[in-house]
Amino acid sequence: MLGAHESEVSSYSYADLAGAIRQYGTQVREDLHELFRRMVFNILVTNDDDHLRNHGFLFDGIGWRLSPLYDVVPKPQVGLERRLVLGVGPEGRNATLENALAGAAVFDLGPDEASAMAEELRKIVAARWQPLFKEAGLSPADQGRFATCFRLAREDG
Repeated sequence: MLGAHESEVSSYSYADLAGAIRQYGTQVREDLHELFRRMVFNILVTNDDDHLRNHGFLFDGIGWRLSPLYDVVPKPQVGLERRLVLGVGPEGRNATLENALAGAAVFDLGPDEASAMAEELRKIVAARWQPLFKEAGLSPADQGRFATCFRLAREDG
């Protein structure tokens, strides 16, 4: 959609994907909001494998829609600063909610609506990650190792 080469991926951003949705999409506002949610989700679960090939589009007979979400892999963290592959907001690739919220207008979102979406996702991730990992059979030790993935989802994060 962007005509990008894999070697150039770090020079692209979620705003570029939003531009493709605006240009080629059939459900523009819905997909822009979904793309914003995915960006925030990637931040909340420390998925830094968000390169362009992990954002797909499907032809709906008229134009293009975002494909279902795929290849999201939480990555345990040692340091506190994180970056995504794609640019997030005015602070570039810095994987912070503040950076994502500062760029929310690109996704056709006002500040209050963007904050509400981010807070809703934060609460879901905070409440669900541990029960889902337990249900999947991860040992308590492995759950502890992955806890760093979700520290931004904690209220004190």
